[in-house]
Amino acid sequence: MSQEESLMDILFLLCMVSATFTGTAGQRVKVDPEVLSYPGQTVNLRCAFTDATGIQLTMVTWIYEPKDGERINIAVFHPNFDPNYPNSTVKGRVSFSPSPPNMVSPSIQINNVRMTDEGKYICEYATYPNGNEQGITYLIMLERVANVTVTANTTDLVEFSRSLSLSCSSSGSSLSFLWLNISSEVTASDRVQLTDGNSTLSIVNVTRDDQGPFRCHVFNRVSNGTSAPVNLSVSFGPENIILKLSPPQEYYEEGSNVSLSCSAVSRPSAEFQWFRNENLLSDTGPELRLMNLQESPSEKYSCQAFNNKTMRTQTSPFSVIPVLKRVANAKVTASSTDLLEFSSSVRLSCSSSGSSLSFLWLNISSEVTASDRVQLTDGNSTLTIVSVTRYDQGPFRCHVFNRVSNGTSAPMNLSINYGPENIMLTISPSREYFQEGLNIKLMCSAVSRPAVQFQWFLNRDLLSDTEPEIRLMNIQMSQSGNYSCQAFNNITMRNETSQPSIVSVLERIANASVKSSTNQTVEGTSVNFTCEAAGSVFTRKWMKDGSELIQTDDMILHNKNRMLSFQRLKKTDSGEYSCKISNPISSEEAKYIMVVNSERPSSFLAGSIAGIAIACCGIAGAGAGGVYYIHKKLKQTKKSPNRDTGTRTGDEGQNNAAYSGSQELNYADIRFFQNKDGGTVQLELQNNSSEYSQVRVNNRSPAGRRTSPPTYDVHMQRMTNPAPQFDVNGAQIYA
Repeated sequence: MSQEESLMDILFLLCMVSATFTGTAGQRVKVDPEVLSYPGQTVNLRCAFTDATGIQLTMVTWIYEPKDGERINIAVFHPNFDPNYPNSTVKGRVSFSPSPPNMVSPSIQINNVRMTDEGKYICEYATYPNGNEQGITYLIMLERVANVTVTANTTDLVEFSRSLSLSCSSSGSSLSFLWLNISSEVTASDRVQLTDGNSTLSIVNVTRDDQGPFRCHVFNRVSNGTSAPVNLSVSFGPENIILKLSPPQEYYEEGSNVSLSCSAVSRPSAEFQWFRNENLLSDTGPELRLMNLQESPSEKYSCQAFNNKTMRTQTSPFSVIPVLKRVANAKVTASSTDLLEFSSSVRLSCSSSGSSLSFLWLNISSEVTASDRVQLTDGNSTLTIVSVTRYDQGPFRCHVFNRVSNGTSAPMNLSINYGPENIMLTISPSREYFQEGLNIKLMCSAVSRPAVQFQWFLNRDLLSDTEPEIRLMNIQMSQSGNYSCQAFNNITMRNETSQPSIVSVLERIANASVKSSTNQTVEGTSVNFTCEAAGSVFTRKWMKDGSELIQTDDMILHNKNRMLSFQRLKKTDSGEYSCKISNPISSEEAKYIMVVNSERPSSFLAGSIAGIAIACCGIAGAGAGGVYYIHKKLKQTKKSPNRDTGTRTGDEGQNNAAYSGSQELNYADIRFFQNKDGGTVQLELQNNSSEYSQVRVNNRSPAGRRTSPPTYDVHMQRMTNPAPQFDVNGAQIYA
């Protein structure tokens, strides 16, 4: 910051009223006593309740009291409600800050302030039990300073022979004026007069110091402005001669170029001569250039100024130019670079050409400082590290510097052997179960220097693999087990073994089926369904008609749901049964449709059995209640000549008169079962052959007495007897 700028800041601060955040002794509402601003700005009016111990802060209200007017509330805040801004001249421009406000510090801000906003602002707390407490801030509005200009009666003067008058004008309010000559304040004296509220400067018998440039600085409490400079031409000098070096440095690097410039207060401009070690040089003019400086004992340079009007001379003080040799060839050497962690020490030495050298050590990019393990000696040119760790591997660099240059060595890397540790085994893809035939990859890693050697184990048995990665191609269930890896460092002679990782290989579910213990499902009988499949079976789930199976008292699931048993079948057990067999990688469903048949015959033939042509063998010799199986083949349907072929109604039976007494069939049920082709045989004339038929004959009376056929009611009662049984060929047998 220039001397002129510093003076401007000091003068402005002296003219500002201190806005310290205070309150009178014992007053707990703290506000700024006074705030200054100008139109268009945003002002912050601070307020705080400093000690609310034992006091309840109920509400805070900001009140505006203009110079000429009545008080008016402009902002109100209650903790239980949103802030309120009553109608006022500042409504829409006033707000609590921060928002939402708090009761301890409910400050406000007013945007785009106007000259009419000037006045008294009161921050008032409603408290319990003390009542209202308040603090008052005065907002002072000032018009900004602008358009500062200076006019002079003349600008061409001769020292001690003429007088000067300068006038300053500016817009703004409550203005103050300050005159500056270059950067110095002009004050009244026997030759200097300040009039018209300091807006006019008069100088009698000007001197060389009155040449300016003159500036008029105008200010009020919120702003300030300075006029453009006004320069006067006053012949004088030379005086205040100054010798400068460029670039301005305390030391110069060998080979540098330096420019020396000489200046003096003089009008007209002075003429210059140069001296080295008090010997006159041939160079003239205000500047001397020294090219390619060399390291040598310091030499002294000076300049002399001459004014051809005043005929005066002045010589500058000597300037010394020290030259240093540049830093070069920085190099680091190490006592050893192959080290063991915690057991080895190392010494690094730094060397470099140059003069007045300083040394700084870097590990990667961080500065190395001394500690219990780190020693810096020989002016920091030697770095010793005791009990090295892996973090000491570098790269280390030595940074060498002096006042004019610097250099950094090539990086020095240390090989610090450590580990293995933090061994980790990962499986890709990561799954809990694997399907047979997949390819999986096991990877082992460990923190180590040098890189470790690996061994692999399956269920603690050593495998032949020695790479950090093994691949299991087309994996089978036999390869399931606990895999682990071991890392070995052949320098540190340490090893570490990973935690085992489980590889579970499963076979896909296939060929699911549901098999029944019988093909004849009749009410009252039992049946077993068996659910089977190839593969790794985890679960079996039974469904009926698409919904989850609801077990009844006659149903039993056993052998891990492998078998579904029905103790006594009912017609309601009919339906589509499915068994879903699954494991974590696959599932398959098998279905079985069961139809439960009724005990009663599928049809009842009313009337007598006469008129049905039956080819049978050995019926007459059958005992009472006997059961016969008749293998027959109906090639075609023929009419018997001795049978009644007349039309019969539903009430009529067939005529049995054609049969002899020994062959009399009092009543019979005839059932046809499946034929060889699997079709159903109907009770009608058929061209296809039936493999089996069954004839049930009623018991005959003793002594060969002939009995009458049973009535229909008696026959139906017989049908309610226990459920029929089946022989090995599937024929139904009636008792």
